[in-house]
Amino acid sequence: MDWLFELLISLVFFLVRTAVHGAQLFRGREWRVMDGTVLSATFEDTFGCPIVTIIYEYPINGERYGAWSGLPFILKGSAKKYASKMTKGAAVKVRVKPSDPTVAVLIKNLLR
Repeated sequence: MDWLFELLISLVFFLVRTAVHGAQLFRGREWRVMDGTVLSATFEDTFGCPIVTIIYEYPINGERYGAWSGLPFILKGSAKKYASKMTKGAAVKVRVKPSDPTVAVLIKNLLR
């Protein structure tokens, strides 16, 4: 029964973290989409569900801005695989707030 409890907790954490990222994307749905570049990606086996933290940068008017995003996964294997493909220099899409270019949200790339 412990495994069932852990599974339920993982699912709840995944859903909450996914909802938070989805809310950020929804809030920025009208923001312009920019090209970004991955600086690093790390896999974290956190309590609840695995997370891939991506640090990225994006240029605006000749200046470089940076941000990070924590993307939740249900399975550790999927998170590890995703993190391994998000290597330094990989291209990503980022939604950037027009009135404040320091505010951005990563559009999750569905790499396979």
